[in-house]
Amino acid sequence: ELRYYFRSFQKFDLFEVFQEASALCNPLEIHPAISCEKNEKGRFFELTGEKVRMIHVKPSDNGDGIIFRLMSMNDQPQSSELSFGDRIIKSATLCAPHENKIRPLEIKDNKVILELQPMQITTVKVIH
Repeated sequence: ELRYYFRSFQKFDLFEVFQEASALCNPLEIHPAISCEKNEKGRFFELTGEKVRMIHVKPSDNGDGIIFRLMSMNDQPQSSELSFGDRIIKSATLCAPHENKIRPLEIKDNKVILELQPMQITTVKVIH
């Protein structure tokens, strides 16, 4: 099925179109990414950065961390931070799509510091 997105009264915004398309084509999926010993409430994670989109969150294939796939919809490189509330981040790694380690990422004030390239999916593995 082919669908169109028309908006003749405003400037084209790729991020907004991407959000609309994702909501339509990719309904919400829920994966158990952490094990909670007790009931917890609040935000699981927080992501900063204008037009940064969380694409997917899942347990790592080997079970020792959480995989985050993010995308910046900006046309230039952009900084972003990923945090987990009160959970302590032990390590964060930039990974290839198949979760192979590329390099460690900086953690500052219990936040993962990210440099996202435009229109590119970034895979991050976090161990907390």
